[in-house]
Amino acid sequence: TLPLNLSVNLADTGIYLDWNAHDSVKYYEVQLDTTINFNSALLSNTIKNYVSFISNGNDTKWFTGTILYSTKYYWRVRAISNVDTSDWSTVYAFTTGPHIAIPVFPLQISPLNGDTLTTTSALLDWNAVAQVLTYTVKIDTTLLFNSPLLKSYTSNYINANDTNPDTQKQLSGLLLGKTYYWTVRCTNVIGNSPWSPVWLFKTPSTSVINTIVDDDEFILYPQPASEFVYLTAHLREGVAISVTILNLHGQLIQNLSFNYVHDKKIPLTGLNKGIYIIRIIAGGLEANKKLIID
Repeated sequence: TLPLNLSVNLADTGIYLDWNAHDSVKYYEVQLDTTINFNSALLSNTIKNYVSFISNGNDTKWFTGTILYSTKYYWRVRAISNVDTSDWSTVYAFTTGPHIAIPVFPLQISPLNGDTLTTTSALLDWNAVAQVLTYTVKIDTTLLFNSPLLKSYTSNYINANDTNPDTQKQLSGLLLGKTYYWTVRCTNVIGNSPWSPVWLFKTPSTSVINTIVDDDEFILYPQPASEFVYLTAHLREGVAISVTILNLHGQLIQNLSFNYVHDKKIPLTGLNKGIYIIRIIAGGLEANKKLIID
């Protein structure tokens, strides 16, 4: 019999009452009320016509429809045949939880609406909405979100803290000189929120080749490279390091993350001959280095 006796926090949008079947009955009578004596003005009395002795049929369950939130309910059922009526079943009880409505849409935080980025990467960030299940963010180069470049990402809810990764999406390899539009919504057990107002940001118009830092903080060798390249840096071993390989259009080719060791070997498997940009972020430092593959 479901829901289990004394279940709590059930949805006020309605639940299924489910019971075991009996053989050779005419119909079932099920009662639902907010009083254990089944005598309130809210008493619901429903008849379900018998189908078969199999307990998973539609005749042995009833959907309540919308009921009161934060309320204790009692229910019971009995079988009626042409010649007799059974006793009422044991009274079961359940309690509905607080009212849950369609959630409000999340509010975007960054990039600020209308911003022009300095790189082809962006961290989309938005406010948390309490007690949802997922967030979905979509991004496109058209305001109607109907281009071949449309991307959609979904993250599972963690909690109502705005700094958790469920309210962020890291983008990289964006196209140069483009306007990107993005919006976000959330989903709870009732349904989807509206989409947030559409925000936009722009990517830089010049290639990242112009921002290469030829310093000694990070060194790549040998140059030209072929199957792999070594990275050495003025960092202590164990520091988290992020390496992004981009082509000269700023498009993402490969992402790597690891803890730094001296003379870290980076494989270049699958990369064609040519010039690439290696973006390195570690220990509060960031640099773009040129890599030649021959």
